[in-house]
Amino acid sequence: MCAKSKEQQCRICKEYKLIKEFQKDKQYKSGISTKCKVCNAKDAAKYRASLTPKQIKKKKAASKEYHKVWREKNRVSIRKKGRAYRKKHLEQCKEWAYKHCLKKYGMTLDDYYIMFAEQQGKCAICGKVWAVGMNRFHIDHNHKTGKVRGILCPYCNTRLLRFLWDNKVRATGLVRYLQKALDEDSSWK
Repeated sequence: MCAKSKEQQCRICKEYKLIKEFQKDKQYKSGISTKCKVCNAKDAAKYRASLTPKQIKKKKAASKEYHKVWREKNRVSIRKKGRAYRKKHLEQCKEWAYKHCLKKYGMTLDDYYIMFAEQQGKCAICGKVWAVGMNRFHIDHNHKTGKVRGILCPYCNTRLLRFLWDNKVRATGLVRYLQKALDEDSSWK
């Protein structure tokens, strides 16, 4: 290793390269691998090519088991790091979670905004207008088919429609009940 220029010679290709072109490796006193990243990648590719499908399957199973045990042992620290990350990147995590949620319904964020604009930025049931600082409106969908019906405020989605569970009899019963209540009670707006 050349101390002045921060270079090291690769033991495979024998070229002098910058330290950043070598991987970190704790097994060496210097803390840096003796093979450059390029030679290391070639060796790894050669090794993977020499494996039989049975060996690959065995290695994958062993790796899966190792990581399962490791996650179990480090569950507390993993959760702690996850919470810290989500706290630090709150908006980014919310956006990712919402995009993931939309993906479930075969929608993009643009589809969501188009549907919301068609509803004039209001809940499809109560007409409540979304305001900055409010929780995002929910996507109402048929739980059996996954078909999206509209966008609702959190209240209408979780409190009014939760008990219906895509049951046509209940839904028509609710409509009849509310229509009757509207017809009989003049104090309703």
